[in-house]
Amino acid sequence: FALDNNDIPYIAFTEHPTFTESVISVMKFDGVHWVYVGYDINDGQSKVPDIAFDANNVLYVAFEDIKNGLSTGQATLWPGSATVMKLNGNNWMYVGDFAFSYIDAFDIQLSFDNNNDLFVTYSDGIASGLINQFDGNHWTLVDSLMTNLGTTTNSITPQLTFDNTNTANIAFVSAGSDYYSMSLANQYNSLYDYGKPNLIEFNGLQPPSYLQYDYVGVPEFSTRPMHQLKFCYDRANDNPYMAFWEEDGLGAYNPAVMKFDGVS
Repeated sequence: FALDNNDIPYIAFTEHPTFTESVISVMKFDGVHWVYVGYDINDGQSKVPDIAFDANNVLYVAFEDIKNGLSTGQATLWPGSATVMKLNGNNWMYVGDFAFSYIDAFDIQLSFDNNNDLFVTYSDGIASGLINQFDGNHWTLVDSLMTNLGTTTNSITPQLTFDNTNTANIAFVSAGSDYYSMSLANQYNSLYDYGKPNLIEFNGLQPPSYLQYDYVGVPEFSTRPMHQLKFCYDRANDNPYMAFWEEDGLGAYNPAVMKFDGVS
């Protein structure tokens, strides 16, 4: 779901024309009805879309591309590679190469920096969260983070947002390891389904340095284990917020929202 720059709501979703088929469609609300902006935009097997508008109000959709990816078989069961498309007038077109991840990609997410440069983050389904940037022609790998080791219900995909200074901030869930799989000094020892939230920001150092990110506050900062992290910035005050389900110690989950106050 996303609002365009005129506050018109759009949704992208997976449809199943048959039991074994999976396609991506996009709709918008015209004030009275929901109408299609695109049906089966990839003209073939695809699933799990993310949707976003750039600064020029151009609509982008990222998804798992089974049609052009590495896997073959029933689309509802197999993963796909990362592909991004955008709406150009009434036509959908690929942004750079399709299936550009060259590996299976899960939970693909779009983001734009303050210069309107396009990024995607996604998981390889094992232990790495990857970040790619579109350079105007091709997709290039920016970084690969070893996130979420030891947990099962949290996405490995890092959530990328740029603050008002255009600094990259990355939220992720971990279970005792930092973003390069190094053990934390006061680590949370993971239970089967749990992790803890983290926020890091880019400090200007360039790869292959392993010190190019600083933690915002302390690592694994929630009081109790959590899952299903969501991250955003309060643009007016440039404050980061995170929302998640937090385990209450009795096996139940409660919604929690936290912000960084400049210290913790």
